[in-house]
Amino acid sequence: MLVLWGCQNQPIKTEEQNGAAYISSSDGTDINYRWQDTPGATPLVLIHCLGCNQEYWQAQVEAFSSDYAVLTLDLAGHGASDFARDEYTVSSYADDVHAVISHLQLAQPVIVGHGLGGAVAVELAAKSADNLKAVVSVNSFYGEQHWPQAEQLDDFLKPYRENYYQAQFPQIKNRFLLSTDRSLSYNIARDIARAPQEVGENYFAHYHRWMAEQSRQKLAEVSVPIMHINSTRGTEPHATKTVLHLPFAGHYAPQEAGLRFNQLLKQTLISISQ
Repeated sequence: MLVLWGCQNQPIKTEEQNGAAYISSSDGTDINYRWQDTPGATPLVLIHCLGCNQEYWQAQVEAFSSDYAVLTLDLAGHGASDFARDEYTVSSYADDVHAVISHLQLAQPVIVGHGLGGAVAVELAAKSADNLKAVVSVNSFYGEQHWPQAEQLDDFLKPYRENYYQAQFPQIKNRFLLSTDRSLSYNIARDIARAPQEVGENYFAHYHRWMAEQSRQKLAEVSVPIMHINSTRGTEPHATKTVLHLPFAGHYAPQEAGLRFNQLLKQTLISISQ
């Protein structure tokens, strides 16, 4: 079951709640995470997309927790983590993930990131590749996806700053295939667009600025293997590693095409281990 933004008022912090725990990020922000340990297994870290939360990985946790030690978390300003950060940068999100990995003392995890989560995974790998095994980005780096250039960002972001929900909701709905179940696309679009105005516009702006200004450099700095799972087929100007395609799925492939996505992710993880 997906957790909707309308239900995501900040929780009362406890050391452990419903199998989840909290750890402070580098700036003191409380980060909520869930850890399902499988002794001796490779750690698998799943980072959600922009406006989502760790519950979006539920189908993947169920599918992979028998063979991998699975970690999910809510980035700051998402889910059950704190909403008190001044600036929600991609770099600060990488610090969130690093804080949990360090706290759990995970060795050589594979980092899987969807959308924004893929950018966070690359930022983390650029900072601390020595402790990572590989990165898998999911619909994070497209050839056909034209990100606004730096000089275009202010005009592009204006409607989101005026009313984040009204600007974001139709854009999210348009990222699904027409054949996708309408209740699924509506619920996810509403969930993401319901971010608090100041928080949503802040992390949305930082994400787009990172893609426009830093993504190529950061990808070039990563020394561990990077695998890209993309629903859209085309040239990948950022990608220097393997690109795997998942046809008949939109941007939210882990939710839209869960079984097929899991099969492709499993193949990807096997190839990384060989």
